[in-house]
Amino acid sequence: MAHFFVDIHSCGDTSEVLAKYLLSKGIETSYKWGMFKGRSHAWLTCGNYIIDINADQFEEISNSVIVTADDTWYSKFENNSSKIEVFKDFNNNNHARLNNLYLNILNRIKS
Repeated sequence: MAHFFVDIHSCGDTSEVLAKYLLSKGIETSYKWGMFKGRSHAWLTCGNYIIDINADQFEEISNSVIVTADDTWYSKFENNSSKIEVFKDFNNNNHARLNNLYLNILNRIKS
């Protein structure tokens, strides 16, 4: 999988964009986030599966992409929260930024 995000703090944006893409394919996900070792992290869930395409920002994780039903590592996150609506909580500037990024990625996929 090509990495479109390289910033260690991009897991929220990455998860939002992936959720929108999956929803366009009829796959509903939930956006999850929490705190671990003083750092926040975000990922998606789909049914019992965890989808994390920025997992390797943590030293203890060697895989850059994780799709698993094993929530052992994710259960360590405190203040675990979730939301279902994609791009809904962003202000207009971030909404436009993420939507433009999403469209750019779609164009790259189609090429």
